[in-house]
Amino acid sequence: RYADTYGYQSDVPMEVWPWRDWVIQAFNNNMPYDQFVTEQLAGDLLPNATQDQRLATTFNRLHRQTNEGGSIPEEFRLSGIADRTTTFGTAFLGLTLECCRCHDHKFDPITQAEFYQLSDYFSDVDEFGLYAHFTMAQPTPAMLLYQGEQRMAHEQAMDEVARAEQRYQQVVAEAR
Repeated sequence: RYADTYGYQSDVPMEVWPWRDWVIQAFNNNMPYDQFVTEQLAGDLLPNATQDQRLATTFNRLHRQTNEGGSIPEEFRLSGIADRTTTFGTAFLGLTLECCRCHDHKFDPITQAEFYQLSDYFSDVDEFGLYAHFTMAQPTPAMLLYQGEQRMAHEQAMDEVARAEQRYQQVVAEAR
């Protein structure tokens, strides 16, 4: 499931190693399994989600993406949803869901309708479906991870922005 590249033709690096490090740290810290699963599936939706909890949701982005000429963004967005659904089934339900994506099987516990009901949970990921090969920009949604001094510099810059916005709002209020 984990790969350092996008997985198609002109394969380029995919910056998801911080998620791999998060998984290793979760195991090393003996994180409870229910918390491990929750943070990977919906860490960004937790109240006051930490950077690490948001990072854990990278699990939902570990699917192949492309920028091949003629690629249709919506097709690859839907492919990503199906991939997240089947991966969830394999990783957390212990079931293969590939068949029920297309049809019902007499002895399979999940129907095609149930597959698409489950996949609806993953359809809210705001994702374009293709990556930008020429700019090397990370496909949305992306997360900036600052380390050490970068983090402090970023926090200081954001504080300055907040103060400037506050001063601006005061000037606007006084001008009315």
